[in-house]
Amino acid sequence: MKNQYIQNQKGITLIELLAAITILAIIIIPVFQLLGYSYSSYIDDLRKVKAISLAQKYMEEAKIDSKMAGVYTDESYKTQVEVSKNNQSKLDQIKVSVYWQNIDPNQRLTFLMTEVRDPK
Repeated sequence: MKNQYIQNQKGITLIELLAAITILAIIIIPVFQLLGYSYSSYIDDLRKVKAISLAQKYMEEAKIDSKMAGVYTDESYKTQVEVSKNNQSKLDQIKVSVYWQNIDPNQRLTFLMTEVRDPK
């Protein structure tokens, strides 16, 4: 009678439950790691797009006014504008570097450099 009760019992054992949890963990953990990596890459890309946009903005302003050299802070970014004159070629070299202040203020995110004709 006791033997018949065990054979008719339906359900899962603790071993089966542990095996199922282990298989799910093997599948789910890498998926969450991939999602975390994707999100951090997305945030980095947004930061770089903003830095390039700021560099372009200051580059265009420096093309108009060559006396604009200096360091500017904008939100979480530090932008450094350098203007150097070349008297032989009558070109001004403009270099704009953008840094992210909150993470590593010495790590440059992007920079743009161009030469423009001196209007004089």
